[in-house]
Amino acid sequence: MTGAMITTLVILAANTPQDGAGWVNIPELFLRLGLTRSSNARNHHKLAYWGLVEKRKVSSLDRSPTKAKWRVTVLGFDFLFNRAAIPSRIFVHGGVSMGPVEGDVPVRVRQIRSEAFDYDEVARQYWPNMNG
Repeated sequence: MTGAMITTLVILAANTPQDGAGWVNIPELFLRLGLTRSSNARNHHKLAYWGLVEKRKVSSLDRSPTKAKWRVTVLGFDFLFNRAAIPSRIFVHGGVSMGPVEGDVPVRVRQIRSEAFDYDEVARQYWPNMNG
């Protein structure tokens, strides 16, 4: 788990109803917020390995613009509100999460440390009305 991934999760959570009913079109959201297709725009796929976000399930024949919608899960909100711990590293094989890396210790959001990342600063910037 990296600071950039948490930033993406904060951005999605700030734009997703906490009741779990809302879906977010990632490209549209980042465009509306004036964010470029930087690494943050691609992190939502990685967040799914931890179960922090989920992709809307649709028919393979569906070509509608709603096909690429995502939402933050209950675990994702709990993690952001510091109510849940997740593995800091996940083993992924063939695009499938195989679980935590052996010996990994679960972490809470405020324990994540990476260069140029401050959770409180990111939350204030993208989610000023956050309450948890």
